[in-house]
This record gives sequence, structure tokens and C-alpha cells, in this order.
Amino acid sequence: MLVGTGAQDKVEKPPNLLHVHHLGCHIAARITEHVVNAKTKEIEDRVLWQVTPSAEYEPPPNGGKPDVWDASKPIFEVPGTIDAVPSEATEACSAWVKRMRVAANEEYKKTGQKK
Repeated sequence: MLVGTGAQDKVEKPPNLLHVHHLGCHIAARITEHVVNAKTKEIEDRVLWQVTPSAEYEPPPNGGKPDVWDASKPIFEVPGTIDAVPSEATEACSAWVKRMRVAANEEYKKTGQKK
């Protein structure tokens, strides 16, 4: 589920999209509870998968590490197990990346700069 009301319209974006080198997301599992599987009698972890956008800027001209931006909160959360990342989580990240690329292209057009 998308986090927050109207989250699609208010998704956080990195500042200065014109200088972003790479867009992506951190997809992490946060354990919410331990349960006993009735069939196997084994303990299973229930997790909440969280998708948090990130961006890496162009490396500095003199070398060194590029700046990194991370969103202040996840844009998507989905319950699941620790065994595999739910496809909804990767789809949420892909959708965010596409939206940021569109936003970057719009900024390029406004400023007249080339990619």
C-alpha cells in the first residue's frame, strides 16, 4: 500500500534532479512479529517491506564520493515474509524512478540544459 493520503501526488523527490546520476530505492524488511507455522511448527518472521527512494548525484569533478539523497520516509509498504521481496515493492520503486525521470526531463526542457 502507498504510504499516506494522496501519496502518489506528494511523493518526495530529490533536489536538483538535473545533476542526479542514478535513481533507485532501498527495499528493506522490518520484522513485525514472530509466528509459529501450524503445519511445520517452525517459527516464521512476518515482515513489513518498505520502499524508500534514493538518488546518487554526479561524482565531483575532482574525484571523491558523490552526494547521496535518501527520502525521509518510505513511499510504499507491503507485508510479507523474509523469503522474498514482494513484486509490489519493486514495482513501486520502478514507478517512482519513472516519475523522477519524467520530472527531470521537464526540468531540462525548462532550463534548456542538455542531459
